[in-house]
Amino acid sequence: MSFPVFPPPFPPSWKLIPRETQMLGLFATDRIVSHADLESVIARHRRNGPKGRPLKVHVHYLRAKLAPYGIRIVSVWGTGFRLTAESRAVLAPYFAAADAANSAATGEAGAAASAADAAA
Repeated sequence: MSFPVFPPPFPPSWKLIPRETQMLGLFATDRIVSHADLESVIARHRRNGPKGRPLKVHVHYLRAKLAPYGIRIVSVWGTGFRLTAESRAVLAPYFAAADAANSAATGEAGAAASAADAAA
């Protein structure tokens, strides 16, 4: 699973902490986000080793913060989570901005690498 270079620029009024921003960023593709993918984001932010709040608690907090904005994350039993179609529509501008930032960053990195290869 690859993670975005830049997390989507969600509005500050949503008050998402970095972990929640990264979790929500996983939903940029129209697919079911697995428990393992979300756990990997949570694990990077754990301070007390592998023990900590379970995934369902983190998803609960994220859902609570997003609900006032019409964004719903639904469970797909035994598989993971996904956004509703209405939520994808709300988040589309933010995901598009993140895609543009990622493309620009990888394009600049690729151009720099090509220039370095040409100079060598």
